[in-house]
Amino acid sequence: MAAGRVLVDTSIIIDFFRKKKKDETLLHRLLKNSSTLYISVITYFELLCGAKSEALLNDTIQLLQLFEIIDFSEPEAKNAANIFQDLKSRNSMIGLADIFIIYRLQL
Repeated sequence: MAAGRVLVDTSIIIDFFRKKKKDETLLHRLLKNSSTLYISVITYFELLCGAKSEALLNDTIQLLQLFEIIDFSEPEAKNAANIFQDLKSRNSMIGLADIFIIYRLQL
């Protein structure tokens, strides 16, 4: 059964790059079973920043071509700020990049 549309987080892609047995990773299963995979532009940024060699950068760019990239603009920034304020008031803060991604999951 296909998983449909899936927004993939940075950690799922990093796990794919780190493991020797790619077919045992969640990303491999998602690529095989999902109709459409997405990443946020924030995830795209994080992955490019983490590529520590030219070879890894090239591999990352090639892999990211398999995803649809979700942009981040002013309306998303306002809604992410609301999530930030809510998490802060509950003393449950997480990283800013993750807040941006959480907002996209709510759409």
